[in-house]
Parts: sequence; structure tokens; C-alpha cells
Amino acid sequence: MDSTIKFMLAQCLAILSVGVWLAYYKPPSTTPAAQCGIPLNPPAVSVEPLDLAGTRWVFAYYIGPPYQLPTAKNPYNHYEPVGSPIEGTPGGHAFNFTATLRAGPDFNCIGVYSAGYFNTDGQKNVLTWSQVFDVTRPIWATHRILHLDSRVEIWYQCYKSNVQTGVCEIPYIEACMGTNPNLLSATDRTAVLQTIDTVLAPYCYSSKDLLIGVHDDTLPECAGLVAPADHLKSLALFSQVAKP
Repeated sequence: MDSTIKFMLAQCLAILSVGVWLAYYKPPSTTPAAQCGIPLNPPAVSVEPLDLAGTRWVFAYYIGPPYQLPTAKNPYNHYEPVGSPIEGTPGGHAFNFTATLRAGPDFNCIGVYSAGYFNTDGQKNVLTWSQVFDVTRPIWATHRILHLDSRVEIWYQCYKSNVQTGVCEIPYIEACMGTNPNLLSATDRTAVLQTIDTVLAPYCYSSKDLLIGVHDDTLPECAGLVAPADHLKSLALFSQVAKP
């Protein structure tokens, strides 16, 4: 057989072998990796704002780098409704939102003072004066509730957003409750941690990422803190907006 013909025959057999291999080859299925991070606009959570009224103990919290929260004890939130309900969609109510905690080497009392609206879609739009980061001027912030039940509220605030990806790059996440965490049974505590895991799992976070709040019942309450004068003025304005 002519050498040229032999070469062409060998080439044909090689191509045929590749074709047979491709016919039976099944490439491994690939699933696109889920996008981590909390969305800038997470699904709305139906809320009756007045149900939030009262004192809530901070059970756990997290803030993304490069921020660092001071070592703290006894972090509390106090939600006080002011004025009248706001009609519309979403509706809402004006609130005085005060947070206190003990921080620093001597665990001195620190206050965070907010005034704004808690809406029925789970958003809290507030004007905030904070001593935690030595903020002397108020900032306008939006807190978004990710989960709310009779046991725990989980909400977050975005410190750095990425509009291209639609997720928050530096979130502050907090889980708070209407019960002193020191009084939780082991079963209830486990249930709260499981709830946090379930809520945060789609965003690639878990309860292990959060710092558990320390509540020292031997320390007195943070009494005597004075809110900024502008905070008190803003409360008066917010409470008047909703009145008929």
C-alpha cells in the first residue's frame, strides 16, 4: 500500500476514534457558585412597627473589616414610638431608637441615638448620632430587618455597598431579643443560634461569624447619658410629621 494512502488511513482512524470518544464523554456538570454577601435590597419582611417597642438585648453582632467594634458589655436597644402612625404603603411609625453599651478598658457607658421611621416593610430609616465611632455629626442610615419572630430580630446595616454586584461589602449584622440572654435555656439558646444560621446561610455567614454579646447583670444600667440636643430636636420633628 502506498505510504501516502497509509498516512491518510491512519488520520481517518484517529479522527474516528476522537469522534467516538466525544460521543460518549459527559463533561462534569458545573453549578455557578452562589454569590456571597447580603443584598443591598433584601426581600421585604412584613413588620408591625409598634410590636418592636420596648427594650431589646443584643444577643450577637458582627461588622466586616476593616471596622472593629470595641470590646463591650451590656449592649441594649430601646425602641420608643413617638407621634402617630404613618399611613401609606409602606406605612410606619416614628421612633426614638437609643442604644447603650459599656465599652473601653473601664467599660464606661456609651450611647447611640437615632430618630426616624420604622416601616412596615422591615426598613428603619434613621438619623443617628453615635459615640461608638466618635461621630460628632449625624449620619442617615437604613437598617433592614432580615428576620423577625417572637424570639429574635435579625437586622443589618450596610457600611460599604457595591452597586455593581448588588451586595454589601461591609455589613453590620445584629441579632437582638426581648429577653435577657442570660435567662435563655440551653434549648432556647440553641434555637436562636440555629435561626441565625438559617437566616444568614444564603449570604455565606453563620452564627460563628458573630460575637456573642456579654451581659453582666452585676453592672448598673447606663443611666445619666445625655442625648445630643440636635437628636432631641429631630425627635420633635419626626413625631410631628405623622400627626394629623
